[in-house]
Amino acid sequence: MADPRPADVRAWARSRGTAVNVRGPLPSALVQQYVDAHPNQSKGAPVARVAAKKVQPRKARRGAPRKAQPAAGAEAPVATTSAAGTTGTAAPGKLASAPGSIDLAAGLRRLLTSVESEVREVSALSEQIDELVLELNERREEQAKRLVVLDALRQSVEDASLGAFLEKAIRPRRTRVPEVIPERLTQA
Repeated sequence: MADPRPADVRAWARSRGTAVNVRGPLPSALVQQYVDAHPNQSKGAPVARVAAKKVQPRKARRGAPRKAQPAAGAEAPVATTSAAGTTGTAAPGKLASAPGSIDLAAGLRRLLTSVESEVREVSALSEQIDELVLELNERREEQAKRLVVLDALRQSVEDASLGAFLEKAIRPRRTRVPEVIPERLTQA
């Protein structure tokens, strides 16, 4: 076999987990790796021909802008698709993942980033709750002190009608909003 077929090189590269473009020229290093891995199939020589095949540009439609072609010998950025379906560009020299493949490392990074973000948010909320509970406790203590003063005032009154008035007036209003603590927060 004189030249390895580009389809064979692509299939071999994907089976090894290497991302490779579906179309276009293959990197010469990748073709050389294929030839080295399959010594019985090729007779050594024309790696450069398979890797350097030029893709002839199609004729542009009238009025349609032409895409800029990379300079000779320069590698163009490779389009990539992430697991979330977003498209980006890989740096020159890096191979894009095959369509439909899943980039597990990027997916795990995104997951860990979102988990870390949620943990920070929960921690910030816990700190705010602690500050509010401290303020609530201070206000309850102040309320209790004022009620003690009012109770002493009521007990010091000798007039029965004034005492009855103070009895009704000094009753503290109970809170109308129940304090709800989710079950998950009470677990250790």
